Amino acid sequence: MDWQSWHGNIQVQAAVERKFEKIGEGLNRLRRQHPELASQVPEIGKMVDFRNFLIHEYHRVDQEIVWRIVKDNLPDLQITIQKLLAELDSQPDNTD
Repeated sequence: MDWQSWHGNIQVQAAVERKFEKIGEGLNRLRRQHPELASQVPEIGKMVDFRNFLIHEYHRVDQEIVWRIVKDNLPDLQITIQKLLAELDSQPDNTD
């Protein structure tokens, strides 16, 4: 999707914002419950802050900023999370 398509599609904007809210909430929980893992996520605090901004300051959201985050930050976050999940999957299950 290019900027023109993004800018003209409020349904896509709303859906992406909602996903960022979920990502931020998940990272916030990770930070509280597993700080050792959370420390491996670069700029986790900024991502949680972004989630809070989307939820509490929704009337001030600038779609150009959201677009830049999607293009510039989301791919690296996805790689980081995939690595963490792979690391967790490779650890022995200690629930026995």
